[in-house]
Amino acid sequence: MIRFARLSAAITASLVFSGSAVAATFSAPTFTFDGEHDTWTLISAENGIVKVAVPGVTPEAQAHATSYDPISYGHYRAEGTFTAAPGWRLDTVTATGLMTGNLVGQALYVANSADVHLMAYSDSFFHEAQGGALNLQGTEPLDTAMTVGSEGAFGLLFDFYAAAKVYREYPYPPSYSASMSVTDVVLTFQMTPVAAVPEPSAWAMLAAGLGVAGFAARRASRSANASA
Repeated sequence: MIRFARLSAAITASLVFSGSAVAATFSAPTFTFDGEHDTWTLISAENGIVKVAVPGVTPEAQAHATSYDPISYGHYRAEGTFTAAPGWRLDTVTATGLMTGNLVGQALYVANSADVHLMAYSDSFFHEAQGGALNLQGTEPLDTAMTVGSEGAFGLLFDFYAAAKVYREYPYPPSYSASMSVTDVVLTFQMTPVAAVPEPSAWAMLAAGLGVAGFAARRASRSANASA
């Protein structure tokens, strides 16, 4: 699906930022996220499933035929370093919420879109997932999931766009309008415990211990046979 927001990026527009992204560290029981983001609120953290509310993710775009340049954007972006706690792996990240669009006028002259982009990256891997809606009339659920399957530290990006446009090059009544918003966004991090891998020195100590135990058992067996 071609995203209207991407096609319209070259057009001069008034950007509406919902919430101000600031450098901060968000901490959960099984991970930290250190980077630029709006205020995140921990909803729950049970059985490795961490749910985070992102109240600042409410990009709303409104365009009206009576405005000088009837195109509008809303944008929220969070990017930083995700670090899984020792013994944990991030399996998936899911963004859920509501997309609400409204179009007043003939379909050729009004348009809206929502675009959601999730990305995880490091020197050794790259994962992404996209979702959204185009020319939405009414409300639809947002549900975009990205598979990661990685431990340690790596980059994580969340992008949410909303766009609305009324085409000026056509004659239309002043009542023509378009809008789009993305609200009630929740990020769900599916964390899985991983078994610790012994260091080589630990393997060596284990092997030495087993060898000593085996030697002692054989010696005891010989002593018992000799005394019989």
